[in-house]
Amino acid sequence: LVADTAVLYMAGGQASSIAALLIARGKAGGTPVIVVESASLPEERAVATTLDALACESPAGAGGPVLLLLGSVYARCLAQLGRAARATA
Repeated sequence: LVADTAVLYMAGGQASSIAALLIARGKAGGTPVIVVESASLPEERAVATTLDALACESPAGAGGPVLLLLGSVYARCLAQLGRAARATA
């Protein structure tokens, strides 16, 4: 992937293999990734992760459409979503 930032639509079922392929082709494993399921719907869910973690296991969801947002531009989102997850745990 030449771009610094990318959004992949309908990528939920292949998220782990996409992450593994990007890492194999030179993308840093620590690259921030936001997985958004059912965007703009009441059941919307966002999970912050990295390519390394995503390559090991896709976040479980309810099966709605998934967007993968990846790139260093999402580092702040990664931190904010991580804080929100810890606050609700």
